[in-house]
Amino acid sequence: MRKVLTMALLLGLVPFLRAGEGREIAVKGTISGAVCAAHGMLCPSDPDHMKKPELLGIYTEDGKFYYLANVPQDLLMHYGLQEAEVKGELFEPNTILVKDLKAKGEALMAEGKFVDPMGHKVDPEKAVEIDGRYWCPDCAKMKQGGGMY
Repeated sequence: MRKVLTMALLLGLVPFLRAGEGREIAVKGTISGAVCAAHGMLCPSDPDHMKKPELLGIYTEDGKFYYLANVPQDLLMHYGLQEAEVKGELFEPNTILVKDLKAKGEALMAEGKFVDPMGHKVDPEKAVEIDGRYWCPDCAKMKQGGGMY
């Protein structure tokens, strides 16, 4: 159900955000929830809390929360409460169309494409989700088939 809601949000919002129409922005912060951010705090470190149906994004030290429009919620959940860096286009008041995303020192998106755990860049519509991570189709086959990954 959560995946269905995530995709509905992405498909409903992303078409209205056109590349080149926003203002370039780079943000550092922590992946956290919107409800907690509205209360001026990060989500608690309780692992079950990050599984709640709450809109995730990046919460900055100065108390701003940004929704990451083209990043699936299950990917953000996988990196909940981790430090993150985002580069993209800001659409007011607080939505970023992400070009580059790093969390835990790992590149998760580059140039608007997912970066799989093996370092392959893949278009979002071709990526395969496995346990909250996005893989290129070939690596996904290897992982699902018991290959070397």
